[in-house]
Amino acid sequence: MCVDTKTDPKNCGSCSKTCAAGNGCAASQCVAYFVYAVAHVDETVYAYKIDASSGMLSNVGSPVATGKQPQGIAVTPSGKFAYVGSTTGNEIWTYGIDGATGALTKLGQPVASGGTYLTALAMHPSGKYLYAVDSGSSKVATFSIDAVTGALSGAGASVPTGLAPHNGALDQTGKFFYVANAGSNDISGYLVGATGALTSMGPTVPAGKGAESLAVASGKFLCVANNNANTASSFTINAATGALSGASTVGAGMTPLSIAITPDGKFAYVASTAGNEVLGYAINPMSGALAPLSNSSAKGPYGLAIDATGRYLYALETAVPDVALYSINTMTGAIVKGGTLPTGQSPFSIATAQRVQ
Repeated sequence: MCVDTKTDPKNCGSCSKTCAAGNGCAASQCVAYFVYAVAHVDETVYAYKIDASSGMLSNVGSPVATGKQPQGIAVTPSGKFAYVGSTTGNEIWTYGIDGATGALTKLGQPVASGGTYLTALAMHPSGKYLYAVDSGSSKVATFSIDAVTGALSGAGASVPTGLAPHNGALDQTGKFFYVANAGSNDISGYLVGATGALTSMGPTVPAGKGAESLAVASGKFLCVANNNANTASSFTINAATGALSGASTVGAGMTPLSIAITPDGKFAYVASTAGNEVLGYAINPMSGALAPLSNSSAKGPYGLAIDATGRYLYALETAVPDVALYSINTMTGAIVKGGTLPTGQSPFSIATAQRVQ
């Protein structure tokens, strides 16, 4: 029986087309989904394939080597290339992604980041630009991405941030870029130009103590995990200027180090690392305020990532270490912990990817 050629993997695009085992169907196209976990101590990247029907992970080959003490990973929207930052090596490594298996292949030589302690990478939604957040030098560098080869260029033109920035996030339109400054407890905002260049919006905006991680909800709200304050903040984004306003704050367990938001912007999740929990929140569609949902246990959770369908949340459990699956109820936001798979020591950074088949 032909159910829905847009979403049914057994009838994807036509009533006689079946997607490969484990793949899903999105917009009448077969899609493969992957997860990548960066192990800081092991200096490797672990690759996993997602079973689209269950969210369960399977290992993809052996871990791939990175630079020294890696932290920060970003993947192009096309799912063709991945980038991993090296904190003490101060360089960015480029990898090609096999479209069928998700396996990583190192491409070329690493590119100097231009900083002194690279902590995070952020991908422009167009896939044309990569941003490197450097905590040591308190700046962000911009790189252009070759759509064919994945090579980085642009010499990493940089702009200053607040003190000790730890993470960055773009809005869904790619017009605005925000940086969480853990050292100065505030947010830096930037306008993104036609070439990817960043221009400061002006003075930083106060956030909680130890502003650590941030994510944008539907282009309307910016949510921030404040590590030292044990809180999560939300701000309204002015659609025309990118300016932040209307800050509100809720509790976020103990040592919240990461935040992730579902693609539809309805729910946010925070890794309470010292509290050994993943906390859920409903995002008010009018104000952006965070309303606590039920929590789920975790073992020293650090990085969080949500797949493109919004049905699966993946958490790096540093105390094990492993990657843990949480199924998301797309109506209520409730999460249920599922299976886990081992990863390397000190897994700090995680990303999901999708690739049309």
